[in-house]
Amino acid sequence: MNPYHTYNTEQFLNDPFFIEWVQKHTPESELFWSNWQNTNPENLSLFKEAEIQLRTILSAKRVDISSDIQDEVWERIQSSIQAEKKLRNIYSSRTKWLAAASIVLLVGLAYWFWQSPSKEIKKELQIASSQNKPILPGGNKALLTLADGSTIVLDSAMDGTLSTQGTVKVIKLDDGKLAYQDANTSGNAIEMTYNTISTPRGGQYKLLLADGTAVWLNAESSLRFPTQFLGKDRTVALTGEGYFEVAKNAAMPFKVQVDDMEVKVLGTHFNVNAYADEKAIKTTLLEGSVEVSSNSQNKKIKPGEQAKLADNGSLLVSHVDVSEVVAWKEGYFSFNNANIKEVMLQLSRWYDIEVVYSGNITNRKFSGSIARNSDLKEVLTILKETDIHFKIEGKRLLVSP
Repeated sequence: MNPYHTYNTEQFLNDPFFIEWVQKHTPESELFWSNWQNTNPENLSLFKEAEIQLRTILSAKRVDISSDIQDEVWERIQSSIQAEKKLRNIYSSRTKWLAAASIVLLVGLAYWFWQSPSKEIKKELQIASSQNKPILPGGNKALLTLADGSTIVLDSAMDGTLSTQGTVKVIKLDDGKLAYQDANTSGNAIEMTYNTISTPRGGQYKLLLADGTAVWLNAESSLRFPTQFLGKDRTVALTGEGYFEVAKNAAMPFKVQVDDMEVKVLGTHFNVNAYADEKAIKTTLLEGSVEVSSNSQNKKIKPGEQAKLADNGSLLVSHVDVSEVVAWKEGYFSFNNANIKEVMLQLSRWYDIEVVYSGNITNRKFSGSIARNSDLKEVLTILKETDIHFKIEGKRLLVSP
């Protein structure tokens, strides 16, 4: 069995077979690495980072170097050739030599570039790196804050039991989601304790609450919830966006609090969008029934309807395309007659970028779907068809007519 599933970025960058694939894309290497990517999703980010770094170096401008530097690089190549004899024997000696020479030469040149006093060379490489390095999509990232104030970074935590709070175990399942399992069947407890799960920009996460309710959190969102539900209702507090599939319990209504608004359900599927930079708080129902309340206003909505709490305090109900609303949960962006700023709001959260506008941006509307696992450049290539121009500078996206 090959060791690639344990590799970090540096190990990929020093692997001859990986280098050969990036440089030549031979049928053998293409087949191998395509299959490997499909079967090792947990290592894909490190793999992609190594690929991006190597392509950036390969695409950098050639520069003249002194004979002393050339001799030093050549000595490194000779040393690496000896080390390469210990590598896997599935490659010919010629392939090994070329791969070793390539990577050491690249490392040697990169070292010289950055040690050189030439500011122009440094500047050119910084520009090349910024423009060539894709901004990758978000993924399963979240921080869990326990009742005692301690925190757990969920994306790096190992599978299994993460914490025990009273009779409740907090478990990270092998599919990456978080589950709360309550061993107390009596319903009696001394006090109710709360946890909070928060996703960063570029993050999302799924969890199962102690009552069996499933919650999906979108990027830049948080949910405060009890580790076990006691009393007459099941109340949680949301910021950002979350999708809920509530376990039915007629004796204990499920409530979601968002600032001054409350969503009350018995058992249903619904989505709440409550980002601070949006114009309204939107509750969309997919299944069952919910009651939305705010400042003495009460609205009951049916599947396919959305209750919208505007900035002026008005609470209105309308019919919407629910598939568009929950597209983020299914792994894609869906736009229906959206303007450029509405589109950029979603992209900025998922790709963790700052969007800067210049000039008179068109009022043209966007409709269509884009996979959320696309890198940012792929998304922008699609949007360019609308005569809007984009430029990436590090983590900033410049938008102009």
